Amino acid sequence: ILRLQPRPPGAAAGKWSAYHKEEWALRRAAEIVPVAAVPDPSVGYISLPQPIAAEPQAFAFMIQRRLKAFPATEGLEGAQRGVFLGELGKIARAIQAIPCLGFGPDFDAERARFSCSSWSEFLDCEIERQNLPRLVQRRLLTPRVCAAAYERLQSLKQLAFASALAHRDFITNWSNILLDARGGIRAVLDWEFAFA
Repeated sequence: ILRLQPRPPGAAAGKWSAYHKEEWALRRAAEIVPVAAVPDPSVGYISLPQPIAAEPQAFAFMIQRRLKAFPATEGLEGAQRGVFLGELGKIARAIQAIPCLGFGPDFDAERARFSCSSWSEFLDCEIERQNLPRLVQRRLLTPRVCAAAYERLQSLKQLAFASALAHRDFITNWSNILLDARGGIRAVLDWEFAFA
């Protein structure tokens, strides 16, 4: 399977594609859970001529093996669903045992690590990303609830966690799980939203 991702406006030079994170996660996960294999290398960049634009457009590409399987959103019934959920839980636990360097959703492909170097830095990034004051301005949070949330997040900095991989998009999105003809899990797909 060939996947293409257009270069977003303002993307920095170098390894700008989220496919690098996905490739890294796939290679790490392939050691312990079923995934669609990727060749080496599986991520690259090309420029393709555009029919209307004068300049060619840059794309990242990713190559993955095509599997004979069907999405878990189709055909799971009765007892088979219970077995599937048990297997899904085992896979989630196995994925979350994969150690990572760094924390957060952003991946530094040049250094093969997640961008926040510590748990405390990750919390600071998340506080900024969530923009709690804006939620107060839009009256989605009261100032009191916002202050309590901020204090709680600050208190979490005192905790220590080892960084581990999380898929982020398969527990509720079963289309990212492929099944074989007997209903067994054949592969976990779409690692682009993985985080540590």
